[in-house]
Amino acid sequence: VRMVGIVGAGLMGTAIAAAHLAADKEVILLDNNRDARQSARARVQEELRLQGCDSPQQAAAKLRTTDDVRELAECDLVVESILEQPDVKQALYRELEAVVSPDVPIATNTSTIPIRRLADTLQHPRRFIGLHFFHPVRHRSLVEVIPGVQTSPIIRDGVLRHAIAIGKQPIVVADGPGFVVNRLLMPYLNEALRLLQQGVPPEAIDAAAVEFGMAMGPLRIMDEIGLDTTLAAGRVIWEAFPDRVHISPILITLIKRKRLGRKTGVGFYRYTSTTSWESPGEPDETLKPLVDAWVDEPTTIPQADVAGRLILPVWLEAGRLLEERTAATPEIIDLGMVFGLGFPKDRGGLMYWAFRSGPEKLLAEARRLFEVPSPIPNSLMHPWR
Repeated sequence: VRMVGIVGAGLMGTAIAAAHLAADKEVILLDNNRDARQSARARVQEELRLQGCDSPQQAAAKLRTTDDVRELAECDLVVESILEQPDVKQALYRELEAVVSPDVPIATNTSTIPIRRLADTLQHPRRFIGLHFFHPVRHRSLVEVIPGVQTSPIIRDGVLRHAIAIGKQPIVVADGPGFVVNRLLMPYLNEALRLLQQGVPPEAIDAAAVEFGMAMGPLRIMDEIGLDTTLAAGRVIWEAFPDRVHISPILITLIKRKRLGRKTGVGFYRYTSTTSWESPGEPDETLKPLVDAWVDEPTTIPQADVAGRLILPVWLEAGRLLEERTAATPEIIDLGMVFGLGFPKDRGGLMYWAFRSGPEKLLAEARRLFEVPSPIPNSLMHPWR
């Protein structure tokens, strides 16, 4: 792969572009929004700088921006990173198929929408595949590679080689809502929103996660990826698993107030023009009344229990993924958690940590902290059998 087309010059699109430029690939970045195109080069150069590139300006010399889809005809791979709306994505794919050779892979960076659903209207579904990067791209070496039921093995293997060539660690996972990593992420975020609604301060929630060893607390993650994006991804998983996903009124309230996170300057935390991308936001006093409106009966939850409330639902979801064979092995879960979600490396990965801690002990702790749905996946008790 010499030249890569990337559709969408948003947060993820520019970060994916930077990752390719850092690997000495030529990049054509397509976006219909004039402001996004005009600011894209500066944002890509900043991302290259944050990635540790010695000469961001020189690396970005291989970047071209456009609003003309026909310019992608010369690309060896196209990666779509636009709105998480199936109809919008499928309209784009129709445009791409009109100009891109049938042998060129079209990859989607969707975080949750099943590949089979997006491939429904394609003329050449064999060349369509999921290639899911994680935020922040510069710190998350993992990518999920998700073949659809009609994806050619040749396309799958070529995309795997490409991921390695740009310095990423690919894992192949089965198709389904949220794939593997976002299926694991959702209970982490979901439980944080439940804790907020029970009166636990946001700083206490994120602090408990970081003290456990997570790279970021769940509320900061939502601010980073955008609260609107969080809701869109959560809706896809909620449609598949309505009994396990809580659509939080707090999240909806913040979105209605245009508090979308870092990109709008305020979400669960506040960000200013001097807040670096490597720094968390500051506590925001205007958040409290918006949250308090949804706290029915404040509950005193010991700080020591907050980490268990956040991590143990993720472990239960991992067991379901193994039972379903969406994740083929416990090692896939552990790679996804460590390199995709920032689970502490010194704990060895989620499944390894749980095995060393004692699954029976963790299950008893989970039952003490919250209602554990039945049945209990056998893979939790005996992950390596």
